[in-house]
Amino acid sequence: MTGVLEMFSGYSGDLMTTAVERCRSAVYEYGYGSGEAIDNHLKLSVGVVPGEDTVLGLFVLTPAFDEVDEDGDTSGANTKEPSKPKEQAKEETETKGETPKATAPTESAGQKNAVNRAQSYLSFMSFSRSGLIEQLDEGFSNEEATYAVDKINPDWNEQAANKAQDYLDTMSFSYDGLIEQLEFEGFTPEQAQYGVSKVYK
Repeated sequence: MTGVLEMFSGYSGDLMTTAVERCRSAVYEYGYGSGEAIDNHLKLSVGVVPGEDTVLGLFVLTPAFDEVDEDGDTSGANTKEPSKPKEQAKEETETKGETPKATAPTESAGQKNAVNRAQSYLSFMSFSRSGLIEQLDEGFSNEEATYAVDKINPDWNEQAANKAQDYLDTMSFSYDGLIEQLEFEGFTPEQAQYGVSKVYK
C-alpha cells in the first residue's frame, strides 16, 4: 500500500506528501483510512479500502466545495466559511491599515486676496519678508498677510539684490551703508550682504 501511495507523491509536491502521511497513520492504526491536506486553497484527498493496497480517490477541490482543518478534522466542513484568496486578504489588510489622508485646509477669501495683493506688490517693487507683511497689514490681518507672504515665499536674496539696485539707481551709498539700509528694510544680515555684493561695483 505504501508503495502504491508513494507513486503519486510527485503529483502535487508537499500537498500530496501531507495527504499520504495522514493516510499512512490511519492505515497503521486502523488497517484502512484516508488522508487529506490543503495547500494554496486546494484540497487533496487519498484513501484505501481495508485489505487492499489500492488508492481509492485522488481529489483536488476548492474550499468553496469542501475544506478540512489542518489537523484533518472534517467536522463542520460544509459550514465553514471559505477562506479568501491571499491577494484579496492582503488588500483588505492594507486598506484597514491605511491612515485617512488629512483634508487640506481651505484657503479663505481673505487669504486668497492677500496672496493676490502680495504678488501685485512684488511685480513692481522689492520687499523683505517683514517689509511685505507690514505692507499687507494695511488692508489685511497680520495672519492673512503672513499666510500670503509665506505661501508666495519669493527668493529673498534676489529681493535684497533688487532693492539694493533700486537704492543705487536713485542715490549714493557706501558698501557698508547700503547693507545697513537693507537691514533697516527688514532683510537679514545674510540677505543684505548677498544683495549688496551682487550689485555694488
